[in-house]
Amino acid sequence: KEAGELSAPEQSICTRIDNVLYSKKTRVLFCRDNGVGLNKAAMNRLLSEGNTSKNIGGAGSVGVGHLTAFVASDLRYIVYGGKTAEGFCGSGRALLAAWLDKKRKVTRSPEGTLAENEATQNTLFDSGFFYLEEPPPLLHKEITSIHTSGAVIAVLGFDGFELESNEEIVNNILKIAASHFLPAVWQGRMTVTVRDGRINPVLNSGSVGTVLNPQGLIRRRGGIQLPEGIAYRSWKTINDGTLVDNSLDVDIRFRPLGEQERNTRVNFYRDGMWITYEAPQVTGFGGYQPFDATVIVDNGSELYDLIRESEGATHYHINLHNLASSTKKNRLKKLLQQITSLLKEQAKEISKEEFIPTDFATFGIGQDKQAEIVKPLPLSPKPVESQDEIGGRQSVPVDGPGNGNGNGDNDGNDEDGKPDIPPAKPKRGRSAQIRKSVRVEQKDGMITSVVISIDSNPHPAVGVRVIQETGSDETCDMQLGTRFYSIEPADRLTEQSDPWEVRWENGTGIFRVVLDPPRPAEIGVPVVDLVVRR
Repeated sequence: KEAGELSAPEQSICTRIDNVLYSKKTRVLFCRDNGVGLNKAAMNRLLSEGNTSKNIGGAGSVGVGHLTAFVASDLRYIVYGGKTAEGFCGSGRALLAAWLDKKRKVTRSPEGTLAENEATQNTLFDSGFFYLEEPPPLLHKEITSIHTSGAVIAVLGFDGFELESNEEIVNNILKIAASHFLPAVWQGRMTVTVRDGRINPVLNSGSVGTVLNPQGLIRRRGGIQLPEGIAYRSWKTINDGTLVDNSLDVDIRFRPLGEQERNTRVNFYRDGMWITYEAPQVTGFGGYQPFDATVIVDNGSELYDLIRESEGATHYHINLHNLASSTKKNRLKKLLQQITSLLKEQAKEISKEEFIPTDFATFGIGQDKQAEIVKPLPLSPKPVESQDEIGGRQSVPVDGPGNGNGNGDNDGNDEDGKPDIPPAKPKRGRSAQIRKSVRVEQKDGMITSVVISIDSNPHPAVGVRVIQETGSDETCDMQLGTRFYSIEPADRLTEQSDPWEVRWENGTGIFRVVLDPPRPAEIGVPVVDLVVRR
């Protein structure tokens, strides 16, 4: 980089490339399928932006599908191979950074492809494409194992998805495949085998239920992934649910949820691939017992064509605005509303009568019984209302017997003899809308400290406070004012302004504060409040 020093992400990429280049061995991830294969025309479309083999109405990335694999390559280099009735075709591409071509005095694209000119076959960054007519040694074993047609992608310098063990890598591949292609695997149309030289697990219709974890969460690396637990619920619905009769030529399955399952979801699949569980118009189930449903759409139905056209570039949502005409938008709306009506017919409507929990004590009183006359209570000291410094109103009792710690004395101590903790009354301050992220540190099930990453620019200083929930909201007759944890900075980069607030004056950075008392981890991550300070 001639203009200056490398940025942190650029330096990281260069370091990973050097580590692979100067190692005696490196990992390669081969992905092989037995589909239609890749010939020169298909390879050209794959490696050229702006070209596509999709018909009108298709969605997805146009000619840039190859970009998805580069994230897992420490070399940022992918090799492709395809086999069809015409024979073999192969090529490769690297994705690094834009660069200055000093000879031609132009800035070149960050992408390089094997050159078509035989004199520069080993040069990636050149114009034109170079196609291998015979499988290179790297792809030979994988290509020759394909019987009729198919494709192979080799991810050079495979980073293992940044996971620690081969077993974890293998399990992650199987879980993602099972989650995103559940109907295809369940119907037997798709089988996934992972080979790492030691274990060769297979994902098929018989094993998909054991691969998915009911409570699992797949580790994400950007983009959108279907959580493993939701995919497991969907598998149970496909496997055990009721097939709903319909005139839409789609597979709709319905399953009421048990006591341990909550939140109604309707998962949509097209061509065996998961699309979304947030389809427009498929809403309004609040008055029904929770259920899980799957809508499996295959080629040949009107809904298939409309959903395919409405998908975004990543195939992870149904967006009516992607449809070319208002006629199609209205038609897709109507079809989705029909699915909603079919599901509501299957679901059990929640009774609108008074609901009494099973363990709730009740006392029978005759409807004709008159209210008893009760003598008025003796007068008590009237609370004095004071304006809370943060904008709410609080009732502060006057001094007298029974005030103080709540145990009848007024010695300023709790029953255990510890000093009372006064309610937090932080200084006023204008709310700061700035970027921040929060993570917590735990010990023995308690959150002991909070690590805050903050970018306070352009504010010269901000006050940082950690909110302590009171369990009081607008539904309570007697609302409690906002309370804050007593905190203290765990480093020397922050200034303590009062027991509930530290001041940050360093622009962008990371710092840690310690909570007093510690917070139960089961409550979740606390809310961090920021206010502008002068």
